[in-house]
Amino acid sequence: LGLADTSLNPMSLAGVKVLAVSGIARPKLFFRQLQELGANVVASRAFADHHWYHASDIELLKQDLARSKAEVVVTTQKDSVRLNWHLCKELPVSVLTIKTQWLGSIPLSDTFLAKDLSSETYEMANLTPQGW
Repeated sequence: LGLADTSLNPMSLAGVKVLAVSGIARPKLFFRQLQELGANVVASRAFADHHWYHASDIELLKQDLARSKAEVVVTTQKDSVRLNWHLCKELPVSVLTIKTQWLGSIPLSDTFLAKDLSSETYEMANLTPQGW
């Protein structure tokens, strides 16, 4: 998609004014996770689960960003694949990635345990169009 991908420590969100955007089943959990990381969630917008983002949605986010004076839009990895990145080129968008690491034995199926899993850690990716 022509996007620069830079990993950041999610703790770098501490004190940052964030517009939290989510189209997952329980968006309030995501918003709370951002607050637990120290982000100053000055505005949030929740869409329906599995929402595909359209130009009108991106315009709403641009308005939310301006109105709230947020420094960055933060969304989930799940939502990031449903965004039209060409429409987002004017938005400072970051994606919060959540990983899980099991400690100790977990009584789960072999199929599940064969997957590469990691402890609940967070990664941030700043996704911006290259050359912008």
